[in-house]
Amino acid sequence: MEKIYMEESRRQSRKLFDASVVLSFVVAVFAVFSLATFGIVTNQGTDTISYAAPVSSDTFTLKMGKKVFAYNDATAMTKAYLMETYFYDVANNADNVVFCIERNKTVENNKAYKQITTAREGTKDLFGADNDEGVKYLLGIGTNKASLQAVTQYDDNVDIWVVQSAIWYYLSGKYSSVEAYKLNVGTGTNAYLNDKDVMDINGSVYLSFTEPTATAPGTFTEFEGLTGPNGKIMQLVNEANAATAAGSRVIVTKADDSISKTEDKKYYQSALITVSGDPTNSLLSYDVSLSGVEGAIAVDENGEDLGTTNVAPGTKFYVRVPADKVTETVQKVSVSITGHFAGATGTYYYVEDNANLQRMATVTPGDVAGGTEIEFIGAPDTGMNTAQTIYFIGLIILLCGVGIVYANAKPVKSKQQ
Repeated sequence: MEKIYMEESRRQSRKLFDASVVLSFVVAVFAVFSLATFGIVTNQGTDTISYAAPVSSDTFTLKMGKKVFAYNDATAMTKAYLMETYFYDVANNADNVVFCIERNKTVENNKAYKQITTAREGTKDLFGADNDEGVKYLLGIGTNKASLQAVTQYDDNVDIWVVQSAIWYYLSGKYSSVEAYKLNVGTGTNAYLNDKDVMDINGSVYLSFTEPTATAPGTFTEFEGLTGPNGKIMQLVNEANAATAAGSRVIVTKADDSISKTEDKKYYQSALITVSGDPTNSLLSYDVSLSGVEGAIAVDENGEDLGTTNVAPGTKFYVRVPADKVTETVQKVSVSITGHFAGATGTYYYVEDNANLQRMATVTPGDVAGGTEIEFIGAPDTGMNTAQTIYFIGLIILLCGVGIVYANAKPVKSKQQ
């Protein structure tokens, strides 16, 4: 009987031993797995993302568009400024606009114009030896439909009127001794005709696109913010004067020199890069080229592929380099930008055989280069050290589990003896 009891006691002790061993190992393994998983999860995400030519050929037929009548008052009309809008081949189409550079000359509709590159005798050679960047800047805005339609919040007719006015105002001010560039000033019974007086109005200007008569003055619309020292015309004139100093420039700036890893750990990333043009409004688009480190790419502010050609003005981007290409030695990525500017090159005069008629002018887009440089350097992978620490803690717990097993096994062995 005693033997049977002892045998039963041994079986129960063995069961307790087996259960203790299994439970201890389960606890240890679970602890290691939990800590390892926690280490992986917490280590992820610790590094944060710190023209086309305006004139289609060498010749065109001038088409006069809508006439614009500008007055200081919709009823009294004591000051007036009258002009036409000009187009090549197709009238009243913003894709076909062309601009006059000689205010003090007459113009006739349906005249054939041809391209030349020399100035009129006695005038400044705007696009030759003198290379006037200001008038090129204004023509660049006017002959590109997108930039033209951004001049005001109104329609194409108002935009064309503003740009043409700015061209005449700019030329008359800069070359005041050139007869062809002088603004119109009325005399006698036409004394109310004065271009500059209307363009200098500090307040509302009234525009009509229907020709007034003695009995029908036309329908005039009041516009604010176009004339006067703070109006849109003078803003363009001031920009043109500033453009004469250096011509078109591409400006590439970095937010700072910081480099960080992306959340997925696949790339090192630069700080935000901004591309702008000088003059601002004449930058149509830009191209991006990266060199220096294999696999370097450009992404937009949302992390999407930027593309390399015809990037819209105002678009900012980051430069990324694959993490496995970055070492603890400094590597440089060259960021080359090609800015496509309205009016940077290819400026032309257009003349009609009659020397008394106005000369027209236009420009084609041109490219200007710019860029910057980014330094990439990798840091020691502290994430592995953290994981090793966690695994070490897991090993300690595993050894503790073995200790529990040993502690449970020793009394059982003693009882068996």
